[in-house]
Amino acid sequence: ANSSWSLFVEQHELGALPPPWLLRQAWDGIISRPTTPRLARAFSRMKVPVVDLNDLHHDLGYPRLQSDNHAIGRLAADHLRELGFKQYGVCGFAGEAWAIERRDGFIQRLKRIGFTASCFETHWRGRHVLPWATEQVCLARWLKQLQQPVGIFACNDVRGRQVLEVCRRLGYAVPQQISVVGVDNDELLCRMSDPPLSSVLPDAHRLGFEAASLLDRLMAGQKVSSSGSEEHTS
Repeated sequence: ANSSWSLFVEQHELGALPPPWLLRQAWDGIISRPTTPRLARAFSRMKVPVVDLNDLHHDLGYPRLQSDNHAIGRLAADHLRELGFKQYGVCGFAGEAWAIERRDGFIQRLKRIGFTASCFETHWRGRHVLPWATEQVCLARWLKQLQQPVGIFACNDVRGRQVLEVCRRLGYAVPQQISVVGVDNDELLCRMSDPPLSSVLPDAHRLGFEAASLLDRLMAGQKVSSSGSEEHTS
């Protein structure tokens, strides 16, 4: 977008509720990352152009941009296959749409080339989240069942770090016995790992640019379909 904008950005932790001031101001346009059905209804009452970046809900009535999570999964599968693995696992989070899409892309790519993958999922958020001590026991039990050497796709770098930590506790050699690839290429998380965690890098910069460009068109009165989402690969 080339317009001269006055921007207000206030950072909050993941999962935080939108600040009260958000619905009290007269905005020309909003780019919303944590959009929920309740927040979408509030935006509707405000009658303001909105670009939705959420990755949990698909039908909130606003133009929506997101990473192509199926493509991310396919890239991870291709990477591990190029390393020569014949055994695969995928470690994700139950009930998270983005993680499920990445898992499905990974499994579908492997299926096309004649391989299958063992799947491990627990909850990331909510009342079903396991204590870390219990999570480690469950992860260890799953890893012990896998035939080695094995390539594992973790749905994000947080999950990848968890897998590598359990591998360390079990004494598994990485990447000789177990190789792990995550998503997001979080520099801190990847460098904290020993060895460093390999990771698929989504194009977050392009996603932000496209969101601003789309909002600019909406604020100029251009009609944009809200029936589906636009996806941008890594």
